[in-house]
Amino acid sequence: RLVRLLRVFKELWLIVEGFVKSLSTLGWVTLLLFLFIYICAILTTMMLGQPARESNNAYLDDLFGYVPRSMFTLFTALTLDGWSNDISRPVM
Repeated sequence: RLVRLLRVFKELWLIVEGFVKSLSTLGWVTLLLFLFIYICAILTTMMLGQPARESNNAYLDDLFGYVPRSMFTLFTALTLDGWSNDISRPVM
């Protein structure tokens, strides 16, 4: 019934149809973003996390100690959510 109702409103049906078709593209973009963050997290864990653990730098170890932590830190920096207060200023 709902589909029939949407067909009555052609403009609304076009919007719904466009939204459904864009979901596959959105899925691929999400996958590529995840892979990019994952690869960068591996690199930052090797370059920042392991030396921080060896030098007993607790703050860097909290941010980049393990790959999931590095992924979260990189995602925070990518979205600029508290980036200056939580990541950049204490590291400097």
